[in-house]
Amino acid sequence: GANKALVIDGIRPTASIVVSDTALRVGEDATVTITFSEAVKGFDASKIKIEGGVAGSFVAVSASVYTLAVKPNLTENGEVKVLSQQVRPMTRRA
Repeated sequence: GANKALVIDGIRPTASIVVSDTALRVGEDATVTITFSEAVKGFDASKIKIEGGVAGSFVAVSASVYTLAVKPNLTENGEVKVLSQQVRPMTRRA
């Protein structure tokens, strides 16, 4: 068959994080949507760090969009971080 070129851009994808409700009260949940600048592989709930809350269900909506349910702790302010050093772009063939 024909030779196929492998193109690697070498640039890590960027991620935007949107939280459905930033003023949660005890007993409420928020949905965190993480959107990458391109399709990624190897991304799962273990790549998300939650401070001041507990992770719930994780859903891969597509190869570049993921959602996570988060329930806040009773006494802490919360923060959600993506551990981007562990996220790789999908390999693309030209």
